[in-house]
Amino acid sequence: MIKENIYYEKEDGGLFSIRGNTDINNYFNKNIKSKIIEKNNLPLTWMNINLYQLEENYKKISSEVGLNIGIISVLKANAYGHGLVPIAKILEKLGTDKIAVGSIDEAIILRENKIKTPIILLYPPFYDHFSKLLDLDVEITVSSYELMVLLNKIAKDKNKIAKVHIQINTGLNRYGVNVNKAFKLIHNTSKLSFIKIESLWTHFTDAEDKKFTAIQFDKFLHILKEVSYSKIKISSIHCANSSAIINFKKSYNKKIFNDILPGVKVFVRPGCLIYGTLQDKKGRFLNNPIISSVITHITDINYVSKGDAIGYFKKYVAKQKLKVATIPVGWGNTGYLSEKATVFLNKKHTHNLGLISSNNFAINITNINKCNLGTRVFLVKNNDKKISLNQVSKSNNKFLNYFTSLLGSKIRKVYFK
Repeated sequence: MIKENIYYEKEDGGLFSIRGNTDINNYFNKNIKSKIIEKNNLPLTWMNINLYQLEENYKKISSEVGLNIGIISVLKANAYGHGLVPIAKILEKLGTDKIAVGSIDEAIILRENKIKTPIILLYPPFYDHFSKLLDLDVEITVSSYELMVLLNKIAKDKNKIAKVHIQINTGLNRYGVNVNKAFKLIHNTSKLSFIKIESLWTHFTDAEDKKFTAIQFDKFLHILKEVSYSKIKISSIHCANSSAIINFKKSYNKKIFNDILPGVKVFVRPGCLIYGTLQDKKGRFLNNPIISSVITHITDINYVSKGDAIGYFKKYVAKQKLKVATIPVGWGNTGYLSEKATVFLNKKHTHNLGLISSNNFAINITNINKCNLGTRVFLVKNNDKKISLNQVSKSNNKFLNYFTSLLGSKIRKVYFK
C-alpha cells in the first residue's frame, strides 16, 4: 500500500496539508462519506498533480544539461495550468536558478507568496509597470531603446539598478530586437547608468527543425561576437527551450559561448519538460513523464428502464434497463467536454449517456461492479491509451499545453507526493 502526502491548493495559491502519510487510494472515498471533504472545502473534481514526478523531472533536466548550466524554470500561464505558486515553491526548494513568468500579475503573485528566487518577465511590459517591477526586484525583458531610457530614469529615481534581458529576434518574429539593430541597442543600453544587461537571449521557432534552428543560432552567435569585440559586459545568455534541450544541444554548450564571451553564464529555459508535456511532431512524448491527471467522483446513482431518455432533449434513449451514475463535470467547469467522453473507474472504461451539460453528465455503470456514491472516476489518466492527457487533448483538438492550461483555469488542484 503506497502512502502519500496530500496537499490542497488554497484560493491564494498556497498549499495546506490534508493529512500526511495517507493512503491516497482510499482517502477520498472515505472522506466523502464522513464529510471531511465538505469540511475542508475540497472539490469533487480536481487535477491530480504528482509532486514527486515534478521533482524527478526537474532533476532529470538538471542531470541532462550538467551542473555548470543554470536553469530558468518557465512557469508562465499559471505553470501551464499546474498552479503557479505550488510549482514555484517546489522548484525553489530544488534550487532552480530563476523563474520565468509571462505577466506582471504572475510576478506579483509569486512575491506575495514569498518566492525569493530571481524572477524574469519574459515578455516586454507596458512602461506603466516598470516602477512596480523594480519594487518587486523582477528582471525585465526590454527590446527598445526608448523604453530602456524610460526604465533608466525610473530606476534612477528609485536609486535602483534595473536588470534587463534583451531578446534578439532571430526568426520567431514576435518579440525582440531585430538582428540588424541588436548591437546598437546593446551598445546604447550599456551606457545607461541605472541599467544592467543581465542577459542576451533568443527563442527558437522549432528546435526539431535543426536546419532552421542552426540559422537562428548562428545569428545569435553573430551578435555575441559583436558584443565581445566591443568589450561590453554581459552576465548571461539563454536560448535553449525544452525542445532545444533535447534536440539542439549545442544551444547550451558552455564552451561555444565561453569562447566568445569568457565567463558568461549559460542558462536553459525548460517549460514543457518540467511538466512532462513535451512532444515531438509525431506526438511522441520526450524524456519526462506527465505529472497530472484529472479525477472526479460519482455524486448520484439511478436506474432507468428501457425507453427512458437521459439528459437534455432526449438525445439518448435506453434500449434496455441501465444503471446510471452522474458525475459533476461538464463543458462549463472543465472547459472542454462537449459531445463524447470516455472515463475510467474500477478498472473499466465507460462513456457518457446523452448530452453533456454545463456541470454534469451521465455514465453507464451497468456492468461495472462496486460503484457507489463517491467512487473515483478518471477523466484523464496517464498510461491509459483511451484517456491519457495526450489522447483527450487530441480528441478535443487542443494543443497539449493549451489543454493543461485550460484545465488548470477551470479545475482546482490536489498535490500529492
